[in-house]
Amino acid sequence: MNDESIGLVFGIPPYSITSELIREVKNHALQSWSLEEHDLHAYNVLDEQEFAFREADFVQVESRQCMIRPTEQLEASFDVNYIARVPARKDISELVEVFRKAYANGPDEREVGVYMNDTVHYFDQIDPKLLQASSLIYDRASEEMAGVCLISLWEGLPLVYSIAVTAEHRGKGLAGAMLERALTVLEPQHPLLRLFVTSGNRAEQLYKNKGFLSGGKYHHLKYTLK
Repeated sequence: MNDESIGLVFGIPPYSITSELIREVKNHALQSWSLEEHDLHAYNVLDEQEFAFREADFVQVESRQCMIRPTEQLEASFDVNYIARVPARKDISELVEVFRKAYANGPDEREVGVYMNDTVHYFDQIDPKLLQASSLIYDRASEEMAGVCLISLWEGLPLVYSIAVTAEHRGKGLAGAMLERALTVLEPQHPLLRLFVTSGNRAEQLYKNKGFLSGGKYHHLKYTLK
């Protein structure tokens, strides 16, 4: 429990006290934090726990599926009309613009400030070795940034922190090539790569085509003070 949110609640089967536990956690949070102007959020809620949060008057914000794939040495190659390199902190402003354009009108659309905070946080905590598995792509002719894939570490294993390709550059195999490059660079030291995809995101099919398998759903819910 931090940042006025609840996350990763675990219990021992058969979960007979889950509903009671969630109500107690919610009440503790409401008593501990001043939430008059904020919602209480619950992140990474497991499928089998969602009912308990709903019984405690939480409502669903979004669902994400965890997908997982073994790393492997692949022949990763980019369209000849594009240039790929490793991202750097100096690219933050351009990266935020790519996220803004790529996620517009989709299930992952956020305020620009959220993209900025998330990207700054990425470079603040990233291991340089993992950064080498990340990709930034430019259009060779226009020198415009076309896509990005940021690889981080979560629970001791590599995770796709963010991946995006702007609308005008889709259909060129860029997202798939960035994933293949990440899988190849990570393979010597890490056995697998994970990612999260929001329900309703068409990219889920791409991930399946690249060999990623479902590892279960996680939910984001919120409780609004009445």
